[in-house]
Amino acid sequence: MPKKRPALERFEEKFIPEPNSGCWLWIGAYGSKRGEYGIFHLADRYDRCLAHRAAWQIYRGSIPTNLQVNHKCNNSYCVNPEHLYLGTQKQNVQDIVTAGGWSDRGRGEKGNHAKLTEDIVRSIRLSTLSLTALGKQHGVTKQTIWAIRGRRTWAHVL
Repeated sequence: MPKKRPALERFEEKFIPEPNSGCWLWIGAYGSKRGEYGIFHLADRYDRCLAHRAAWQIYRGSIPTNLQVNHKCNNSYCVNPEHLYLGTQKQNVQDIVTAGGWSDRGRGEKGNHAKLTEDIVRSIRLSTLSLTALGKQHGVTKQTIWAIRGRRTWAHVL
């Protein structure tokens, strides 16, 4: 039975350096978070982890249980240990927002998947029709109408 190659050797076959950004782009397997993060098997087929976490462990060492591996470059495909740091989930969210990583999704009708406009939301709030009827009329669920009327969503619309 052939001996398994070291993790470092196997890992370095699974990324390509991107010269402009310095990112190491993962070209290995994907399998988590809608395909946003690569996966790597460190020791054996049962020792599966996210590729950027594997990069940290291979090049930097262990990851404390109260921290996670975050990207300085905000590129979830990057496994360059120079672009990674140990931090909290709160720090990660702050970094993403600061870099504008979520701002392009927009709020309200500017959102990528918005089915409604602010004018429609205003009319829903004024309507006396049932949740079900309004949902059918606008192509959304009655739960969506309920959330709009209760200002749980679209709260920024007056």
